[in-house]
Amino acid sequence: MLIKFHNNPLLQNQNQNQKNILVKFCIFAGRQKNMLIVHQYIKTLLQEKIIHEYHIFDFSRNINDKTYLYESYLTLKSQFTNQIFIHNHENTNNTQNNQTDWSPFYKTISKSSFYQDSIIIKCDDDILFIDIHGLKNAIKKRKNDKKSFLIHSNCINNNICSYYQRNNFPSLTEKLNIYPKGGICGPIFENPIFAYIMQQQFLNHLNKDLNNLYQYYLQDIYVHSRISINFILINGNDCKYFKHTSLNDEYELSSYYPEKLSRPNKIIGNFITCHYSYSLQEKVMMKKNELLNYYQQLSLKYNLEYKRLNYIYENKSMNKIINYKLSKNKFYRRNFNYQKYSIFDSDYYLFMNYEDNQLGIHENNKNYFDILFIEPHKIIIQLGIYKLNPYNLKYDLKNRNIFTKYFNQDSECVIELIPCENKYYFMFLKSKVYINILNQKIVLEKEPKTLWNFKQYTSKKKVYYKRFSKNKKLYYKNLENDELFSAFYLGWSI
Repeated sequence: MLIKFHNNPLLQNQNQNQKNILVKFCIFAGRQKNMLIVHQYIKTLLQEKIIHEYHIFDFSRNINDKTYLYESYLTLKSQFTNQIFIHNHENTNNTQNNQTDWSPFYKTISKSSFYQDSIIIKCDDDILFIDIHGLKNAIKKRKNDKKSFLIHSNCINNNICSYYQRNNFPSLTEKLNIYPKGGICGPIFENPIFAYIMQQQFLNHLNKDLNNLYQYYLQDIYVHSRISINFILINGNDCKYFKHTSLNDEYELSSYYPEKLSRPNKIIGNFITCHYSYSLQEKVMMKKNELLNYYQQLSLKYNLEYKRLNYIYENKSMNKIINYKLSKNKFYRRNFNYQKYSIFDSDYYLFMNYEDNQLGIHENNKNYFDILFIEPHKIIIQLGIYKLNPYNLKYDLKNRNIFTKYFNQDSECVIELIPCENKYYFMFLKSKVYINILNQKIVLEKEPKTLWNFKQYTSKKKVYYKRFSKNKKLYYKNLENDELFSAFYLGWSI
């Protein structure tokens, strides 16, 4: 249960003997329409000396936003001497393979001259509400907490947070009651309107009465999966790991390094932020653009009145640190394959090598898939977050553009099982093409040729694993039979 404290002296004095830690607030900037709102909070945080430095990392994608960023940098610099910095402003090409190359940020923060005796805050430019009292508490906890790898805000419109927030949104409680598989996607991606409903409710509540903020507080939560890194606090010394981080920063920061170091991430339940939109939600949010006006109203109201709230909340953790470790790299846990399926024909298993995006076949090696039975003879086959469809089988399973285009189109993924000789032909129902094997490769054809079958793994027996790392992926070897498994990586697993 949450307990209120008014100016608790124990909380105020607990860090007096620590080193003088600098709090460096770094933002991935920037869309002007968002930055105009964010800067209301930045000014307050600087004025109140809650943060000591503000670092603008210019990832703008048009000249108007770039011009605005530099002008706002100059304005803030004149108001806060030696506290405002801009980075990457000279770079005019910030895209690579339809993704943004974030390396300018990580190269900067991984230098000891930057991170030493510091807490690094990483904030997206569409974090449009920041709970100032909550941030003060989160900074205190970050200073004391050396176990948690990332500390994350309790963020409205974050896929993991929304699962724990579900009871705060009565119209969505049942719909949000699904933990995102492997920490990726989840209900707010599959149904982007949920992001609008959540933010609309929150904004209406706070614009009506700022004290309604406390209805959204939770107990702290340890997270043992990947999590979207919308607003995080990093211990400076941990930045040394990020020297070569660039495109896949969310995976590396929230999944790879915490798992490698056996350190959980932690959501601070009494620190609220609001995240406006993921790319998969943008079509819906663009049609509901009145929320930006509500955020602007709230930023003005909150920054004028937040001092009268003057609460410090201290709470306990909702869950525990999970640790299956027996020694440095040996683990004992339930088999990764429980309730998953191997898929095979008479000679081969369906298989994708961990280093390859192409789904193929192998005489001995196999993947274990999730199979969703829509009807007795209609299924969807899934590997991690990726559902098999004719398009990603034709190119590669993890094709980013195909995944985005067909993310919510399950009709493209439905496979009809056509029985024959106690096995099945696999036919994509909508496109009427069959999954066949030709010259030891997977092909899609108009005529059925390959008969498939599948078998579910049902043993709950715990297994001993030895772990090793290669190319920023973690692998687990079953010490009983030498089977090799991958940790969850960029959306797919085992």
